[in-house]
Amino acid sequence: FFDGVWVSLVKQKILNNPKLHQEINEKKRIKNLKPENKLRQKKAFQKHFRKNREYYKIKNKKHYNNNKIYYHLKTLNRKKYIIQRTPKWANLQKIKEFYKNRKKGYHVDHIVPLQAKNVSGLHVENNLQYLTAKQNISKGNKFFE
Repeated sequence: FFDGVWVSLVKQKILNNPKLHQEINEKKRIKNLKPENKLRQKKAFQKHFRKNREYYKIKNKKHYNNNKIYYHLKTLNRKKYIIQRTPKWANLQKIKEFYKNRKKGYHVDHIVPLQAKNVSGLHVENNLQYLTAKQNISKGNKFFE
């Protein structure tokens, strides 16, 4: 009991002193930027996630059900953006075939992302590739030359 009270008093002291609060947050931020710390945190979360997979499944499903409009709007926005990034000269039949011919467990990925910081690709058959789900998710919106 005493330890818990002492910890909450220290936390309160830090929160009441903006300068001290900022210093501590800055130290934490710098410490967390170190690659070995990031890797350790990532591995710890992966272990936690594997142990609690069912909990996250339920939590994510509940979040989806409570925010369906958000997810539908997100999907519509992506479809709209794909239409905007498809030029008139694109061969839509070849694009459809490319999606249809992908193997199970693979994603269709844009080599040059449709929306990225420094580049913006087109939705054409030459800009598509097959990646495993894991590779595609880790690639995100990045473009590698």
